[in-house]
Amino acid sequence: MRSCFKNSFLFWALLFFATNILADTQLTLESDQVKVGNYVVSIHDLNFGVNTFGADFWIWADYSNPRLQPLKTMEFVNAKSISSSLLSSQLRESVTWSQQKIQGTFRHSWDMTNFPFDRHVLSIVMEESIDDISNLRYLMDTKNSGYLNDIIVDGFLITNMEIKNDQRNYNTNFGDPNAPPKTIYSRLIINLEIQRISKILFIKLHTALYSAFLVTAFCFPLLAQIPKIPQIVGSVLSAIVGSLFASIINLRTADSVIGGSESLTLVDRLHFITFLYFIILAIITITILINRERWNSKKISNVTRWAGKIYIVSYVAANLFLVWLAAF
Repeated sequence: MRSCFKNSFLFWALLFFATNILADTQLTLESDQVKVGNYVVSIHDLNFGVNTFGADFWIWADYSNPRLQPLKTMEFVNAKSISSSLLSSQLRESVTWSQQKIQGTFRHSWDMTNFPFDRHVLSIVMEESIDDISNLRYLMDTKNSGYLNDIIVDGFLITNMEIKNDQRNYNTNFGDPNAPPKTIYSRLIINLEIQRISKILFIKLHTALYSAFLVTAFCFPLLAQIPKIPQIVGSVLSAIVGSLFASIINLRTADSVIGGSESLTLVDRLHFITFLYFIILAIITITILINRERWNSKKISNVTRWAGKIYIVSYVAANLFLVWLAAF
């Protein structure tokens, strides 16, 4: 009895796996396979305001079924505009080799959170628009795909490229009476990773900001003289206001470099922290002014000395921490 049960279980298990293998084999046999590759020759017109980038590349397809025209039925899903040229097809023994050059503008949501240490993955999504995956399936030509080594992307370095296979599920048959109610189409995704050249840009964008902060840091020795010369408060507050104004102008300049961005960038965070420290210095100044008659000169000197140290050290630490988070 136990032996019969065991044999029955093995029979049904083998039947289950055999059915799935046959189904996959049948799908593979029925689907025409098209080997697709891509070679990028230019990345240009990075537009952070309208969320697009431009790309020029060669694309090719190898296939056996003469009825197919995969480069003509291929859709670039995230393209805003596309132009093609130099389309050619040649028979290589039993395989047709087709290629063409594509020039296009593609949509990309630029995440500027870590600007100017930002990294991006630019994607070009290709999908078959006529035959579903039961009739046509893309394969990756990873061996021959790549990008031109001397591509110059203004302000960026290309760090990696990958091409991966994917598929898109649709809850419709697009009105085809012979198709199932839900359809699947084969697609390929090209991901090009770029990283901004950030060191010099960071220095340019923050030189004015850090200079303004240093001006306020030099105010602490003056605060110790408030009991003797109360008029110094006016000079300190003027330095704070001037530094604040210079920092705001610097932030607007940085925004013009970044373009329209709804996210809070590293540049924004560093400026806002600096604004907060200016406010803290103003509060310290007013506090010392109010208590100048109750506190003796030694106490005021100690307060300003320690406040100045904390003011500078904490500001530097906060900046280093935020830059570290963005850069790494």
